[in-house]
Amino acid sequence: MLRSFAEASRYPSSRPDYLQVAINNATFLLSQLRQDGRLLRTYKNGRARLNGYLEDYTFLADGCSLSMRLALTSIGLRKRVL
Repeated sequence: MLRSFAEASRYPSSRPDYLQVAINNATFLLSQLRQDGRLLRTYKNGRARLNGYLEDYTFLADGCSLSMRLALTSIGLRKRVL
């Protein structure tokens, strides 16, 4: 979901809030699904459980890196326009 919203925000015809949705999702994952430096896999009723697998770390890193690059690009473009 994280990478999907980040990727969708790259296209002019997409909704302008898609990048913010991706950033909010990354913030949630990093704040709620980590415990003692480890990534957890599931979240239900306010509780994160089960250790994450390698694919969970990979998807999180991929989505966060794309979201960050797009956010920085967006900020840079706004500065150039102003």
